[in-house]
Amino acid sequence: GRPTQFHGGTQPSATLDRLGQAWFPTNQGLWSIRPEELPRPFVSRLDIDSVTVDGQKVAPGANVHLSAGAARLEIAYEPILLRAQDGLRFRYKLDGFDQTWTYATNSQQRLATYTNLPAGHYTFVVEAWEIDQPEHAVGAKLGIEKKQYLYRTLPFIGICVLAAVIVSV
Repeated sequence: GRPTQFHGGTQPSATLDRLGQAWFPTNQGLWSIRPEELPRPFVSRLDIDSVTVDGQKVAPGANVHLSAGAARLEIAYEPILLRAQDGLRFRYKLDGFDQTWTYATNSQQRLATYTNLPAGHYTFVVEAWEIDQPEHAVGAKLGIEKKQYLYRTLPFIGICVLAAVIVSV
């Protein structure tokens, strides 16, 4: 048969009844849906929105390099979902530093903060899911490397030991 076409012209072409059912005029008569019966879409994507180091924004590429003196790291994340997001849940972890996941209790505050990280290689991992669909979690990752102070590196310590031996001879 002919495809269904929705009509309305320049006027609103739908209405809600008292039960919340939506009614639409079509070329084949009235058409209705019950929004509460529609399947909830999954979170399609989760992005690292911004990275801030000691108050300065840095490009959140595949990896972030921190100087030895960097004291505060903030990572903002945001889901890509074109509807209300109050049913979303989040958790994050800095692999190599955190032992367990941190569950974001306030879904409006989508920011992970770390202070005084030791030198090393880390991976920030964040996941999001619908409260009733944890099996459809999506995630994002960000590599982080914090450099060591020069005086704590093995070559520097080796040179100092060698210099001490030479001076003592």
